[in-house]
Amino acid sequence: MLTLSPAPFGGALAAATPDNPRTAVAVGTLASFGVGGVLVPSATVALIVVPDALLATTAALSLSIRTIGGSIGFTIYYNIFVNKLTKALPEMVGEYAVKAGLPVADATEFVATFLTAPADIVSAPGYSPAVAEGAVIGSRWAYAHALKYV
Repeated sequence: MLTLSPAPFGGALAAATPDNPRTAVAVGTLASFGVGGVLVPSATVALIVVPDALLATTAALSLSIRTIGGSIGFTIYYNIFVNKLTKALPEMVGEYAVKAGLPVADATEFVATFLTAPADIVSAPGYSPAVAEGAVIGSRWAYAHALKYV
């Protein structure tokens, strides 16, 4: 018997890019069924079969285990994400800004201003609306690049 598992859709989120937001939403929705399909039935069954005197304890343990597991997973995933993003963000912002017309000589200062003081970007050397749009697109691609490792 062939069954469709939602688990592979979590991994398919690595294909999310700024160019395919609908695919990312669809895959993310299907992946979420895998989470709900595991957590909700197991908690429901546990609450049904436990003696009445232990209902509160069972519910608290179920929630605690999910919270602790989620905290550990989130910490691991965040560290992977931020390490990849820290390296990719300045590189991709600079790359896309230069492709949009930013002079290479102004790239370092422009990227530093774009990432640390975005309100001052209009006074950065080499600024133009097209260059700023290129930098925004570069930052989107950097986030997509970092997210695929999670």
